Amino acid sequence: MLNVSFTFTGYQNGRPYWTSTEYGMQIIWNGTYWTIINWPYDGTPVNYTDTSIPLTGWQLINNTSMTAAFTVNLGECCFEYSFINNVPGGTLILEYTDCNYNYQYIKLPYGYTGSFCATSIVEFNNTGSYSTTGDLCSVSNTTCYGWELTGPVTVYYTDCEGITGNLITVGNGSFNSICARSIDAWNNESGFYQQGFC
Repeated sequence: MLNVSFTFTGYQNGRPYWTSTEYGMQIIWNGTYWTIINWPYDGTPVNYTDTSIPLTGWQLINNTSMTAAFTVNLGECCFEYSFINNVPGGTLILEYTDCNYNYQYIKLPYGYTGSFCATSIVEFNNTGSYSTTGDLCSVSNTTCYGWELTGPVTVYYTDCEGITGNLITVGNGSFNSICARSIDAWNNESGFYQQGFC
């Protein structure tokens, strides 16, 4: 028995496709049917089911020396969510697990709209709304946030490219904003920072 795990990689021919580290196999839609390319055995797996995620309907064709039965199970997927806070004076607070299974928290004031990728989402104080767009997200997705800084505050942060150790100091009564994956306040006894979106 062969057990192979595939990871969502992106889109090809208008459909999602998945890649395995074993033999570089990929599940792709070729425009007419689903198939597994780089299949290292006899025959060619195909699936003529016209669907976005081909779980059932797999068969082996052009095989001469082996037969196969396919069982496909769907793992936890990461989807894109859209959000809007359209309630004046309201705040939308969301906690969610991103595509890399890291806990994330965002606080969105009135007027914010945008999207993020998540495997699961929990909402609190829902004065806005959110919904899934139905689009799969890459597992390598890492969210980058906008941060509003009010001095006096000094912070270290990891920028959107993943570079750590960045430093910014905002003076007393001053304001600034940065985009960062994460942020650590170092001297924020009287200043503060809050999270939005880039």
